[in-house]
Amino acid sequence: MKTIILKEWPVLVCVLVLSFFLSCRKDSESKEFSSQQADAVWETQLKQVLTTGNDFLKESSLKMTGYKEKEILASRPEIERFKNSLLTDEKVLPDYSPVDLKDLQLIKIGEIKRKTSGVKHKALTYDITGSSVFLDSVVKIGQKIIEIAWENNGVPFTTQAVVDDKIGIIYDNLISNIMIIKEEHEGEVVLDPNKATLTTDICISMPFPEPGITPRHKTVSHGWTAQWLWGSDRGEARVSHTVEGYTDTRTGHAKQVLTCSAVDAYSYMTLGKGDAKIVNHSTHYGEDGSSSVHWGLYLAAPTVSISMTYSPGSGFSITLGTALGSELHHTGSEFISALHFQTM
Repeated sequence: MKTIILKEWPVLVCVLVLSFFLSCRKDSESKEFSSQQADAVWETQLKQVLTTGNDFLKESSLKMTGYKEKEILASRPEIERFKNSLLTDEKVLPDYSPVDLKDLQLIKIGEIKRKTSGVKHKALTYDITGSSVFLDSVVKIGQKIIEIAWENNGVPFTTQAVVDDKIGIIYDNLISNIMIIKEEHEGEVVLDPNKATLTTDICISMPFPEPGITPRHKTVSHGWTAQWLWGSDRGEARVSHTVEGYTDTRTGHAKQVLTCSAVDAYSYMTLGKGDAKIVNHSTHYGEDGSSSVHWGLYLAAPTVSISMTYSPGSGFSITLGTALGSELHHTGSEFISALHFQTM
């Protein structure tokens, strides 16, 4: 049996101490790295609502004050209990015009059930069945419940949100039903004649550019871009009507000629509904030609039931079923004549 000489003990002790120190340091660094991991998507969004969102809401009496994590939805019965808790009579939903937050009001679901009128902007209706079906489609096992703290006119209250670490906020009675209008697409866009792109390959032909021929291009647009309370884009609905042609002064008398007309529609809505449609009603090419269209569009939060129909005689019409929540809609007709080129 080997005997350890006494003078070797200090070396052995130093080795053991150093090994223990390095192990502790590695464990400490691991914990420090873990604590510095990025926030979950929903937490980043809620932090933005506390800043950017409250800036959006400053014209109203509503503001978010905080949040805390509650529990994880681990089974279907837990999901059912949570879903039903969102639709109890004491829970609130927002009602207001998205372009004017000053008169935003919160209405209890129980009050909605009892009344048939009284909301400032629309009929006071709410489809509990439709909301339940919507929640069935988005709430999943493994998602988390977050309690969000608010104040309305200085009175504190809370809402329950369901979130996903990777996806973000799935649903909250307030956040999901408030959309902020970031930008309105409304009015005429007249391009520099020298930069006008004339799509003559699908329309009537025009003279090759020469002295006395001035290209013309005019676009009229309608629509909006919507944001979430945390600042990122949520949806857009936009229609545009474009005409192209030229002014001919070669004979000394200015002639306004329409050579092309085109329409464009685009829409999307994250967690909600959006649609945009535009149809060509009539087009007459040539000297003093004209183009007319019908259009309609909307953006709506998930609790709003909305649809759009078209009649060739009267154009588009909007039907609101469930009408409580945040929504915007607009319909109209557009007539552009080549005679408008005179003012360009």
